[in-house]
Amino acid sequence: MKNQIMLVENCFKISIGSFPKGLVRKCEDGDFPAGQLKISNGEKTLNLSYSFQIEADNGVATFSFISPYFPHETRKIQTIPMEIVPSAWGKKCYFQCTCGRRCFTIYLRPDGKRFGCRKCLDLTYEIETVNRQLMNGDILRINRLNVLLEKRDKIKRIFYDGKTTRRAQSFIHLREKWGL
Repeated sequence: MKNQIMLVENCFKISIGSFPKGLVRKCEDGDFPAGQLKISNGEKTLNLSYSFQIEADNGVATFSFISPYFPHETRKIQTIPMEIVPSAWGKKCYFQCTCGRRCFTIYLRPDGKRFGCRKCLDLTYEIETVNRQLMNGDILRINRLNVLLEKRDKIKRIFYDGKTTRRAQSFIHLREKWGL
């Protein structure tokens, strides 16, 4: 039996950007952030508790959660090493996956019980599964239209403080890039 392809779009996703800004600076000041996040994959919601401890060039993120796909199981606690890298504008945080990769985003598969990177969890983007030659490229255009509609639904406002919001800019950029 062939393995079923698991899509990134169906997984829970956490990126460093999901957490409060100034994470490294707060930790350097001795204030180790902790809190709660609600993450949705479009079908279910994951309640996640987190805490960080960062010292020098490395740190640890601790996540505590109960998978909504396995609600009767006990709370899972996962500790993920972090790497802090100097950059032109300060320091940048990365998760260190169990496979050794440095990643900005980690995922939790619906059938999984631990967070990991896209490679070690064997995840694929939906667009990678589309045959671009099928029906003269119409399937690809339909997929792109679907992505644009989903992006449009996430835009709460087009302008803020006289400027175009990032979500609106992203939508406009994709529409122009894809010629739609």
